[in-house]
Amino acid sequence: MDTEGRVAGHHARDGLEAAILRALADAGKDPERLAPEDLAPLEECHTGGRQPTSTLRRRWACGRA
Repeated sequence: MDTEGRVAGHHARDGLEAAILRALADAGKDPERLAPEDLAPLEECHTGGRQPTSTLRRRWACGRA
């Protein structure tokens, strides 16, 4: 299987959404009232965390990415 197929398979697995919502609830978060910071560990893991994500965002906004 190619890399794209492996990534798609990982994110398409059964129960992923439910597992994420359960983990958020277990952490004391209300899935109906989430803040960006609540999802940061999930969303920013591929870029190395908040600081690299913020740097990329600023660069893209300035057309320097």
